[in-house]
Amino acid sequence: MADVRIQIRHAESGAWSSANTTLEDGEMGCETDTGQCKVGDGTSTWAELSYIGYASDFDRNVDGGTY
Repeated sequence: MADVRIQIRHAESGAWSSANTTLEDGEMGCETDTGQCKVGDGTSTWAELSYIGYASDFDRNVDGGTY
């Protein structure tokens, strides 16, 4: 079995707000300074998406920090 690496898009909250990125359908993005995450639908901008929780809810290590 091949090793698989999944990397979640991450940046500080201000960078997400400034860029107002549209995440692909099912793509996850997390704020490294707040630990909050959103999942894209392919059409909504970052500002239009709702937060799904905190990075620690998924037992993930985001950008080297634990929240």
